[in-house]
Amino acid sequence: CSRRVYPGRRGLGPDGRSLFYRSDGGGPPDILRWDPGAQFGVKVLAAPGVEEPHDLSPDGTSLLFVQRRQMAAEDIYLLSLRPHGTARPWRATPFNESSPRFSPDGKWVAYHSNFSGRPEVYVSALNGAATPARISRNGGTLPRWNRDGKELFFLGPGGKIVSSPMADGASTGEPR
Repeated sequence: CSRRVYPGRRGLGPDGRSLFYRSDGGGPPDILRWDPGAQFGVKVLAAPGVEEPHDLSPDGTSLLFVQRRQMAAEDIYLLSLRPHGTARPWRATPFNESSPRFSPDGKWVAYHSNFSGRPEVYVSALNGAATPARISRNGGTLPRWNRDGKELFFLGPGGKIVSSPMADGASTGEPR
């Protein structure tokens, strides 16, 4: 049995105490939620592929996860955590998309993709209304929002942490 824990930054709801994790204890890896005091996790998503939870929406109603397809391709999905919620593709292209993170207000998602030929950091509206905006200039991965949403950090070339000023899902200056 393999278990990988992805607590994200929020947990389940305002108390931030639940953990989402991937477990292959029952066959293909599923996404489970564990709450303090529970002996076992509760299955949140069972699918035939490999799914990894990445981030929970600020209001606790949605989970961003990455699904690995054949040949190690990755797509981003959005799972509604409401009763009878379903998963739907959020960013599914012929390219790899990974490491999705909700903005603090829940309106934007930062992620990295190899759309340009190398990993770059992008931001797109959660509702999909806007074309993704490339934030990094010379490569980038693993984006993370500042708590106030006015700054986006990511891992740049050479392993350096890069910061980009942000407003309404758009960069307002050169990454530094």
